This record gives sequence, C-alpha cells and structure tokens, in this order.
Amino acid sequence: MRRLVFAAALAALALPAVAQSSPPADAGIQVVGAWTLTVTDPDGAVVEERAFHNDLVPSGASVLSRLLIGALSHGRWYIRAQGSPSPCGSAGCQIDEIAAPNAEPYWFGTLTSNLVASTAGGSFDTLVLSGSLEATQDGVIDQVSTVEVHCQGTVAPEDCAPGQTDRTFTSRRLDAGSELAVAAGQTVNVRVEISFQ
Repeated sequence: MRRLVFAAALAALALPAVAQSSPPADAGIQVVGAWTLTVTDPDGAVVEERAFHNDLVPSGASVLSRLLIGALSHGRWYIRAQGSPSPCGSAGCQIDEIAAPNAEPYWFGTLTSNLVASTAGGSFDTLVLSGSLEATQDGVIDQVSTVEVHCQGTVAPEDCAPGQTDRTFTSRRLDAGSELAVAAGQTVNVRVEISFQ
C-alpha cells in the first residue's frame, strides 16, 4: 500500500506539465514542504507551535528523477530533526516508519505516510508525513529534513530493506533566534505536507 501511495504521488508530478498546452517560460513543477512542529508537555498541553515551508534540495531532485525513470526503487521515508544541543542526546532525532534498532534513544518509529486528495481536482497530490519524538534532554531544533530511503531499481520496493541508501529530500534551517526550544520529557509532534505545484 505504501508503495502505491508513493507511486501515486510521483504520478501527480506529471499532471501539471501535461495539463497546460503552452506554459509560461518560467513555469515549472515545484516540490514544497509545509511543516508544523507542535511541542506538548507530558499532560498534552500545547507549549508552542511553529509552521514554516521548505523546498526540494538538489539531492532530492536527483533522487526524484531517478525514481521516475525506475533507476531507483523507493524504500521508506524518515524525518530528521537536529539541533545543538539535540533534544535526543548526542545524535539528531530521527522519526522513522520502522522501530529503532538496538533501542537507539534518538530513533522514533512513529512516522506514518499517506496521501491527501486535492480539493480542486480530486487527484492525490499531497504526501503527508507525520510522527512524534520525545525529548530525552533539554535541547533545540534548528534544522529539519525529510529523507527518502531507496535501493537500486532492480530491487522491488517491498524488498528495499532498512540500511539502504538515503538522500535528503527537503530541508530547512531555522533562522537564528527562531530555534524551537524543547525540554526533557516534552513531545514534538511533526507534520510535513509535501505538495507538487
């Protein structure tokens, strides 16, 4: 099912290009990430919420091209949240679709991915990644990324196991002074909407 969701999202990329008979010279397909980070206390009370956008990075564009022609096979997504100091100990936080190997304290297997249908045309064109992490120490989040894990195109998506190659897809460094402070025991709920416009 997850593979079909990803294939439908990739297919949505081609729709705007063929829908226009004569696009303006500066028109193109954009991949945009709309982020919402919500920090909550252990009792569920919202401490802070932050919303911002980011765009496709060069490594993400390269992966996307190779996925579209079948040179790569999609494995899974994960979200990386980094800061200094990190709220997840010595490593950055990783919100993944799979459980943590060896109970790593910075790895949270809470990520879900699905598609949201466009209200305008009814096509699946927004990939939604969401999950959460729990801070193990006081820290900050000053950079976030979506990461795509893949295998060679000869590997079936369902056989693209953990430990394969990954590339940053979208990324954003928060401006100085706008870092997200997180206290030990607080939860950070992350939602990313990747749309193709």
